[in-house]
Amino acid sequence: MLFLFGNKNGMETPTISQYELERGKPMPSKNHAKIQGLLSFVLIRDYNEKYDTLSEISVDLPTGGVVPDIALYPPTSYEAFNDEVEMTTPPLCAIEIISPSQPNQQFIKKAENYFKAGTRSCWVVDPVFRQIHVFDSPEHYQTFQAGQEDQLIDHVMDIRLSLQEIFK
Repeated sequence: MLFLFGNKNGMETPTISQYELERGKPMPSKNHAKIQGLLSFVLIRDYNEKYDTLSEISVDLPTGGVVPDIALYPPTSYEAFNDEVEMTTPPLCAIEIISPSQPNQQFIKKAENYFKAGTRSCWVVDPVFRQIHVFDSPEHYQTFQAGQEDQLIDHVMDIRLSLQEIFK
């Protein structure tokens, strides 16, 4: 979120919030947070045996560091004394949720970078239009929209989920 402060010339100067400085990405909105929580819940509930669902995990890709809103990894056991602050392998699936201040083109570039690093599937969630774009390559995606489709299907990850559950 951009904050505007007046300076001595009466001009407004944009200031980036501490959240954005620390994470290098825009502050999520209420809808962003709600969808992130619901997606995580549904993925954990329905696919916990198949995938670890990690929220806001730092990932060091050859194309640069990223923090996907949700990342799916192969399941691992919980190790209390062997934690990872930054993942060094790309997620199987990266899920990015558009915040109000983010342009769509930014997500196309992110999807390209995920695929270059070895990610198999990338979702871009658009809360405004209640859509989820499921990429299986940088050039190919399918759009699922709540109200038009009942179910999202990611053939690469073998995931099916109710759009009504996500866009309540």
